[in-house]
Amino acid sequence: MALHVLTVTVRTGTIGIMSHVEEKPALHGPAADIGRLCFLIARDLRTALDRRLAQFDLRAQQAAVLMQCIRQPGASSSQLGAAVGTDTAGITGLIDQLEKNGLVMRRTNPADRRAVIIELTKKGRALLPKLHPVFQAVHNQLLADYSTGEAAKLETLLNRLRQNIRGLLVEHVDLRAER
Repeated sequence: MALHVLTVTVRTGTIGIMSHVEEKPALHGPAADIGRLCFLIARDLRTALDRRLAQFDLRAQQAAVLMQCIRQPGASSSQLGAAVGTDTAGITGLIDQLEKNGLVMRRTNPADRRAVIIELTKKGRALLPKLHPVFQAVHNQLLADYSTGEAAKLETLLNRLRQNIRGLLVEHVDLRAER
């Protein structure tokens, strides 16, 4: 793949233009599709979960918030958002919908009256045992035909990919701070 670079130099009263072509190596073979495959797998996994959770009038991220409330009692919305991988606006919308459906409630944090914590309601607690089998069934299908060793190796490789992409996220934050 050729990358065309145009350099414009402006000095007092003169403009110099230089153009050249830099060859960027194109990705070929298995490595070329890894990012795309990760994206497609994530999308298909979310779709499979959403379809199975529809019977409970939930989507995958909403169910993840409910399960995180049990794992992290007394969590703030920002803590829940970080745990389920969404931003402030996203977690606010998720909690609003869950609260509207009577599954969670916002409560003042007894340790800091300025802060709000998210708690499961009785209805939310009653729903939780029904969610685990849905996630387990999708997980089992995801790893169908993989041996235990293959699944362990895949998990190791995916964790390495995740660490690599997290490096880009840190770089992005650093670049924004430099502006």
